[in-house]
Amino acid sequence: PLQSAPPEERVDAYAGRPVEERVSALQALAAIGEQINRATTLDAVLDAVVGGVHEALAADTAMLLLLDDEDQTLRVLASRGVPVDETAAVRIPLGVGIAGRIAARRESMVVPDVAAAQPATPWLAREVAALAGVPLVMQDTVLGVLHVGSRRPREFAAEDVTLLQLVAARAASAVVRARLYEAERAARRRAELL
Repeated sequence: PLQSAPPEERVDAYAGRPVEERVSALQALAAIGEQINRATTLDAVLDAVVGGVHEALAADTAMLLLLDDEDQTLRVLASRGVPVDETAAVRIPLGVGIAGRIAARRESMVVPDVAAAQPATPWLAREVAALAGVPLVMQDTVLGVLHVGSRRPREFAAEDVTLLQLVAARAASAVVRARLYEAERAARRRAELL
């Protein structure tokens, strides 16, 4: 049920595609990049990423899960098309469920039958038919997972996975930057209180 995107598909996903599709994908990537660059907080970065891929890929759902360094679980920190009460308490161990396997393997995956892939959350099994996901990795460190889903059967194309990978690379860098900025701001506030 899980399929990793082969490296050759990731590299040449747009080869031979109509120019309009290539231009559209580049425009989507540029728009998402602009939103990420404008974001100054971690929440704003995550919201820009999720909103951007949700729209660009015409997905029914989009989720960004970040790895909690303390307990090594993935937590949903931003989503579209998913009820907040379904994600608030979710903690997915590495290697468990679809997102946990994407993070543990550090590989992009296309899941044509979500229910058969045994997702970690019952909501995903009930509500999402197909999914494409990618890891967020920065300097060999897994930060999280970005995935989009469809409520109806859908074959996510190599181009979709490539766009997700490109956005995830930018997102990983922005997450690190936002975390550093927030830590610096908190340290400054503590110093002012002394």
